[in-house]
Amino acid sequence: MRYHASDNPPFDHTVYVDGSWFLWDGQPATGYTANSTWSRAFYPIVLNNAEFELGQYKNLPDFTPPLSDATSLAKLINAIGKGIGNVAAHETGHQIAFTVPLPGMECGPGESKPCEDVNSVYETGRSGLWFFIDYKPPIKWETTDINALQKYLKCTSNDCK
Repeated sequence: MRYHASDNPPFDHTVYVDGSWFLWDGQPATGYTANSTWSRAFYPIVLNNAEFELGQYKNLPDFTPPLSDATSLAKLINAIGKGIGNVAAHETGHQIAFTVPLPGMECGPGESKPCEDVNSVYETGRSGLWFFIDYKPPIKWETTDINALQKYLKCTSNDCK
């Protein structure tokens, strides 16, 4: 159901968390969207990126704490969860873009177009530390896509942010 219990058309978008190591154009990809109803988020790549972005753990090259360090392990697990959630939001954007144009998708450094404001948007094709932590300002959709998403979800800026 969409906002105000509308099911016309139905909101049917699924993101599966997958244990595969997935390559897109020879590069590890955190997600992949096949069509307008389902996508995949690739856990091993999200984990790898979270470890890299969180930085070094003691003398290790990335953030890989031992099981005995519960505080640091919780930090890593939280980062993985945020990463999977952000991949799911991004890939759902691709699913919706089959129906409603979202021109901001795949913006950012290394992409064919810059992001409209900052790179900490759901549309970006690349992630950074902001993708895995409680970031200020929070991750958001680009203004150009917010209007299309609100129309698709049948809501306004007052009741659907």
